[in-house]
Amino acid sequence: MRQRETKDPRPASPAPPPRAPESAQESASGHGPGFVTVERMSAGETLVFLARTRNAAEVAELDEFFNDLRAGCHVRLLARGPLVAAAVRLFEDPTGEAAPELMRLLESVGERYRFSRAHLGLHPTVNRLIEDMALDTGAEVFPAPVCSLCHRPEPFPTRVTLEMPRRSPMTGAYCHSCVTRYETSGQQDWILALMHEDQRTFAEGVELELKSAESRRGNRVSYAARALRKAPSRIVGGG
Repeated sequence: MRQRETKDPRPASPAPPPRAPESAQESASGHGPGFVTVERMSAGETLVFLARTRNAAEVAELDEFFNDLRAGCHVRLLARGPLVAAAVRLFEDPTGEAAPELMRLLESVGERYRFSRAHLGLHPTVNRLIEDMALDTGAEVFPAPVCSLCHRPEPFPTRVTLEMPRRSPMTGAYCHSCVTRYETSGQQDWILALMHEDQRTFAEGVELELKSAESRRGNRVSYAARALRKAPSRIVGGG
């Protein structure tokens, strides 16, 4: 005998509401909390030194000289071998009075070598000279970073890094001239101005809000960042 089907007297649980699909805008912009980290390079003159060396002993001598300079200077090696080249910048020189003294020191060191030069700034012509001489002599080259805006070589750039959810970190490097051009009285203003101008590095059409600084360590400052839902082609500051 066939049994009659019985119904469960308990009311059925309501189905969960369908999850709204993530918009293409949110997916592309990494909507959500993130960070903007700024590594600000101090102002000052960059000096470039290059010398032709005759043997490994002279290379080692210059290695030791530049290692000693690191106690009070930023040093970036640009070439090493039969040609040794390096960019140097003092940690602190607000008045600019120490740079001439450093230039005289580099020039005096250069007198020990059959060919040497000391330049004020890594101009494109100086950068090409180093690359050409390194190619001719077989020296190893360590290219300087390039400014993300003006594309000039900059041994000691200010760096701005944006980290947002579901996106790889994006970092722009900027020379002192470009930072100065966008710098204003507010710390966040010039950061946002650089990021807005550098649309080749940072996402175009994403409105970004910066909050107060989360952490500070030396010349490195991190800000909480949030990509807003609406996306006009601009980046704005927050409180």
